[in-house]
Amino acid sequence: MCVLVFIQSCRSRSTMGIVILRVNVLLLVWALLDSQCQGMQIHWSTVPLCEQYNYKDTQLALPNDGSVTYNKLPLGHNKDSLPFVVTKDGLVLLKHPLCSFYNKNIVVGASGKNSTSGLTSHHKIIFKALNDRLATSKQPEIFHSRRKRAVEVSISKTVDETAEEIILDYASVGVISDDYNEYTLVEDPDVPFTSVDVATGKLLVNQKHRLDYETAPEHQYQLTVNITNRLASREYIVDVTIKLRDVNDEPPVFTMEPYPYLAVFNANLPPNSKVDYVISVRDPDANSKLVYSLLEGSSKFRITQDGELFTTDRLTKGSEYTVKVQVVDDNAQQFIASQKATADIYIRADRRPPQFFQSIYETSVSENVQSVDLDILIRVKSFQGDAISFTMPDSQVFMIVESARRPNEAKIRVTKSLDYETDARSYSLIITATERLTLLSSTARLTVRITDINDNTPIFDISEYVDSTVWKEDSKVGTTIIKVQATDMDPSEIDSGTITYSLQSDLGDALPFAVETQQAVTGYVGVIKVSGNLDYETIDGTGYRFKVIATDQGVPAKASSAYVRVQVENTNDERPQFNSISIEKIEATKTVNSVVATVLALDPDGDKVTYGIVGSEPSRSPFRIDPTTGSVTLTADLMNEAYADISSFTLNVSATDDGSCCELGSQNLNVGYTTVIIEIVGRNHPPEFSQCATYSILAKAPENTANAFVVQVEAEDKDVGPYGELKYSLIVSGANLFRIDENTGEIWTAVSTIDREKTSSILITVKAEDGGQSKLTAFCTFTMQVLDLNDNDPSPSFQSSQDAAADAPPNTSIYDLFAVDPDFGRNGTTGLTFTVTGNDNFYIDGQTLRNRKLLASLEPKTQVMTITVTDGGNRSKSVEFTVNIRQDASPPVFTQVPEPGFKILENLTDDTIIARIKAETATGGPVNYYLVPTTTLGAFHMLTDNQECNTNNELCLAVYQSQNLDADRLRFYKLRVRVTPQSGGSNVAAEETIDIELIDVNDNIPVFENIDNNGYIIGSVDENSTVINTRVVELKANDSDITPAFKTKTYTLEPGEHSSLFRVDMENGVVGLYVNTDFRFDREKVSQYVVKVKATDGAPSARPQSDGQPNSQITAVQVNVNDINDNEPYFPQDQYDGQVEETAPKGRRVMNIRASDLDIQNNFKYITISGNDNQAFEIADTGDVLVFDSSRLDYESKKVYNMVVEVSDGRFQARTNVHIKLLDMNDNVPEFTQRVYTVTNVVEEDPDVSTTNRFPIVKVKATDADVDRPNNITYDISGALSDRFQINPTSGQVYLVKSLDRDLQSHWDINVLAYDEPNTPTTRIGYAIISVIPIDINDNDPVFRENTLYITIPENVATGSQILTIRADDKDEGNNGKVQFRLNSQSVEPRDFPATGYPYFSIEPSGVVKTLAKFDREVVDKYTLEVIAYDEGTPNQRTVTGTVTVNIGDVNDNPPYFIPDVYERRVSELAGPQSFIVQVLVEDLDSDATFAFLLDDQALKKL
Repeated sequence: MCVLVFIQSCRSRSTMGIVILRVNVLLLVWALLDSQCQGMQIHWSTVPLCEQYNYKDTQLALPNDGSVTYNKLPLGHNKDSLPFVVTKDGLVLLKHPLCSFYNKNIVVGASGKNSTSGLTSHHKIIFKALNDRLATSKQPEIFHSRRKRAVEVSISKTVDETAEEIILDYASVGVISDDYNEYTLVEDPDVPFTSVDVATGKLLVNQKHRLDYETAPEHQYQLTVNITNRLASREYIVDVTIKLRDVNDEPPVFTMEPYPYLAVFNANLPPNSKVDYVISVRDPDANSKLVYSLLEGSSKFRITQDGELFTTDRLTKGSEYTVKVQVVDDNAQQFIASQKATADIYIRADRRPPQFFQSIYETSVSENVQSVDLDILIRVKSFQGDAISFTMPDSQVFMIVESARRPNEAKIRVTKSLDYETDARSYSLIITATERLTLLSSTARLTVRITDINDNTPIFDISEYVDSTVWKEDSKVGTTIIKVQATDMDPSEIDSGTITYSLQSDLGDALPFAVETQQAVTGYVGVIKVSGNLDYETIDGTGYRFKVIATDQGVPAKASSAYVRVQVENTNDERPQFNSISIEKIEATKTVNSVVATVLALDPDGDKVTYGIVGSEPSRSPFRIDPTTGSVTLTADLMNEAYADISSFTLNVSATDDGSCCELGSQNLNVGYTTVIIEIVGRNHPPEFSQCATYSILAKAPENTANAFVVQVEAEDKDVGPYGELKYSLIVSGANLFRIDENTGEIWTAVSTIDREKTSSILITVKAEDGGQSKLTAFCTFTMQVLDLNDNDPSPSFQSSQDAAADAPPNTSIYDLFAVDPDFGRNGTTGLTFTVTGNDNFYIDGQTLRNRKLLASLEPKTQVMTITVTDGGNRSKSVEFTVNIRQDASPPVFTQVPEPGFKILENLTDDTIIARIKAETATGGPVNYYLVPTTTLGAFHMLTDNQECNTNNELCLAVYQSQNLDADRLRFYKLRVRVTPQSGGSNVAAEETIDIELIDVNDNIPVFENIDNNGYIIGSVDENSTVINTRVVELKANDSDITPAFKTKTYTLEPGEHSSLFRVDMENGVVGLYVNTDFRFDREKVSQYVVKVKATDGAPSARPQSDGQPNSQITAVQVNVNDINDNEPYFPQDQYDGQVEETAPKGRRVMNIRASDLDIQNNFKYITISGNDNQAFEIADTGDVLVFDSSRLDYESKKVYNMVVEVSDGRFQARTNVHIKLLDMNDNVPEFTQRVYTVTNVVEEDPDVSTTNRFPIVKVKATDADVDRPNNITYDISGALSDRFQINPTSGQVYLVKSLDRDLQSHWDINVLAYDEPNTPTTRIGYAIISVIPIDINDNDPVFRENTLYITIPENVATGSQILTIRADDKDEGNNGKVQFRLNSQSVEPRDFPATGYPYFSIEPSGVVKTLAKFDREVVDKYTLEVIAYDEGTPNQRTVTGTVTVNIGDVNDNPPYFIPDVYERRVSELAGPQSFIVQVLVEDLDSDATFAFLLDDQALKKL
């Protein structure tokens, strides 16, 4: 039986704010099969409760490879009442919700018959609810069960293109067809289908985008339908091909050209002659049948079913006939209203001028192209079949090129490169087509527009803008600084007419300016505004210089740049800045009024500063600050009891500027702050290991492991700051095996060679040293235990065989086993266990081998087995062991052994006999003695060379290695003695255990702790100290003896040179070396003393040659004299001289004035007492004199600094003189007398100006503030205009050497430069602008705009109408460029009026053309006006003549008239209906007139 259990946990979801808890079902499936359980697959699905919708979905799919047929079995409930059904395919379906079955088991049974193997499987399915809450929502949820792989099939159907829905036979391609199919389109198809019916699979056609046979690719559509059958859990992907059947649904279309449809006919031809005109019609439908007919009014013509026209009567020469042709698709009767088309064909019974295919042609061409043909083809139809020649008015821009292969076609070619910006932007041309033989002609209009390309770069009117305003650095954000403008000759159509501006600078985002693009009357300008904080200090007073970029919007965009220079004026907007927080250390013995610290603050604005201490309590802060120098002075004795518990002071120091940098600066003073921390040193306390005794317990190191943590030691020091900062180190024992973190005290193993079997513990001494001047130390000595690793196998220590008496009963001790394992504890000997394998007749009891049966009953008499010894860490060793069963054997008997409680002295020498042991055989014979190996055997052995012992057959037990006997380490020993007979051929053994206790003797010497690597105990004493009984160092010695009397120690001082200064004593339980006198120690005379101390134990020594004296040890104590600050500093020189450049940067080293002091450590602090104006220099603690504020160094203001410098070592002071000479540098930029020089006396295009005839325009001058340096300023001109101007480099006289054209630029701006000390690395450059505004001369003719010289007006336009405004441009300025207009009528005669149009038109000076009379197109259809454009220039007025063409458009203002006006005809009385009577001829003076003929009904009635 197979049991498979699947559990699906509960899940919940939220719908419209309602939390719905879905209760899922536990599915337990027992498959009751005979032996076919393996290979069965289980498919599961969760089942929610109480849902009200169609539940016919797969809940479980029983295994089926297609050959199994399932049936439902009635298990547990009535078959018909269960909510589940089982399909033949093995699908378990849910019929309705499970609410009524909540918390009940639902049993479903099924059997499956395999048609291939014949086997039947039985299935039992149990559904059980797992939760006590029911879902209450009616919202259905779709559950996905595992389905079979989707089946891909194809289906095709042919339908009419007018179909609105398509029904597909899916079953024909194997798709299951039932009510459980769901149909969807795989993706939105690019075909005119709206959707697929979800239930039926019917395709629905989008009514707005119907099927179309004519446009569908290959007359068919492709799409994909997805079908999901929920009942069978199957999925189909159906590729559908819809083939279209053509339906006659398209109307016919006439395709003749050109339009209108014109034809000619030879009036001399007889009736029934064919008209030379081809009628062509296109119908997209494949099955169309076209039928031609003529509509009313076409009585002189007929048409065949092939669409050919024939006359039915003779045509009148010169007459034009309108033939109305209708074509009908005769196969589309149901669409008769829409399946027809009509066309009017105009047939002239005479010759006809050629017809253009288009009456108006329009095209465009890009500027800057030449010798290219326009993208347009001029085509003309000749009705006479004559060759056509094309003509066009003279043009320097275009020419007409006739086609050599097609004589009735022509192209238009561009003959010159056009410039959109300077040439006309549109050309209107008249093309005439003339038949070469008949000379009949027609005209068409061609309009050519010139398109612009982005071929012009925006140009600034100046290469560098220098704003003449000096801006305050506190200018508000948004303040407008300057406006710049670049012009672009490209019009707005090509680049949106927009120029955008941007800024670029080395400062990047720190540039405090932004530019806005604004539209002005003159174009787009860049308005540069303040966008951040201006900072005079950042730019070092030189001003901001950055780049402004103008970019057009063309593709690709074009850009140009110019520089902008903005001058900034300093304001008092910066607070003084301190270097950093100052931390000072001073001795507690510092004298009152000593300078303890000096602060320096720099005001970036250049103000002087005043210092103060903020928020201090006078009673707790014994300091004051000099408001001018920033020197902090001690005002009280720090040794006073009031400050005894204070280790540091924190001062809040302020620096207030005076606003002297700038105008009105004093109205807004700024304050900066810093912190000064003063630490009190000199009260140095020694460090102390308070937890030293615990480290012997805590310190453990694993053997054979490097970088393993051992222990962390910690010493305490009452001091703060460096005096309380401790450094740890290892000395003496173990120093090479371990490493210590000098800051944290963590100890780690340094090597992997520490072996516990060789060394089980290691003595370690740690030193802690403080950071005081005297480097006080503390020591801690402790024992580090080596932790055992199970790295050794057990070693059996027993023989390989043993004789045993045959009469030994069961459980007799056959042999005592022993093994040795050098590891510790369970990993070592004490953790060993013995086992026997390979022989069930024996077992091991502890370490004793025993028999299970009487040995005499065993066969063979040689019993072999394997004995394995295993330690606690599962390391083992096995040996083969043999028991020989002897019938004649009996074990020996011990006759002499030591009494229990046997004791010996621990200091016995080697080979000293400690006991005599005797044994004999059962018959009194001699025996052999053995010492069985044990853990304590190494200290003893059998004395084999003692004659007496050998004679008496005794075992003499003697000391083997006396150094191993140590009661302090191991007090109790256990030995095992084994004896066997010497003769008889048997080794039947007997054993005896000997217990030995060691008696402790005074054999250990006291050993001092804390001895350094040089063999000294280190102590210290402060110099100048006179305090008697001051402890120099703690003394401690250890004695390893265990007897209290032997461990008692006394300490004495050995006589010596300096022993009178010290004594050894105990105070407060601490033995130490103490100062014995009021002697004043002076480190500068003697820096250290060495005395010897002795430690003696409390009993006579047991060591050889001790003469009954106690054990003792003498060691040396090195007493270091701690340095204190008791010597004054001094300067080696009374005066120091140096020099530095006035431009030296901050931090530049000028010189070193380091002081000296006899004391060891000196924390020198230097301050300037006087002469350091504006705090220009600072002095580092190293004695380096450094530039502090480079902006304060100015040779022109101060050439020499004479300073008094004071040094302090924290207690004493000394002074010296420092003289620093400034070296003059070129640090000032030349300045022009004017920022902008404006020149207005230059006449444009002056022909007399040249390089040989220079015209002086202005003289510039610059000065330099560097007065003590060579004043040899030279001038130059920079930029693109340097070829038009020259400057005398010495005098600054500027000349014009090339004439200027005001028409190109109204302002000619150039940059003039002034160099001081030219051709040197330190050259500085000053800038100014020369703005030349040329005087305009009237040197340009007005130029007509061509698109204003042509107009067509209707002939009935009212008199006085404004019909046209003529425009002309003049590049000159003012009146010279102001253009007016008049008609050129001075020489016009009356007979020429129609040609000139003079009496019909007038023109105002502004160019407005008005009508003066009425027009009749039938009399004159075109007027040509000669217009004069003239400027108002002086003294010479410039004029230009242009031609204006006014075409008169036709208006239907003339009635038609008959030719002749009376017709007379005779009619036979026999004439029937529709008989021909007469044809009338009508003419009309208007062009393109269309006539309609009517009979006067009233006149007919009178007949």
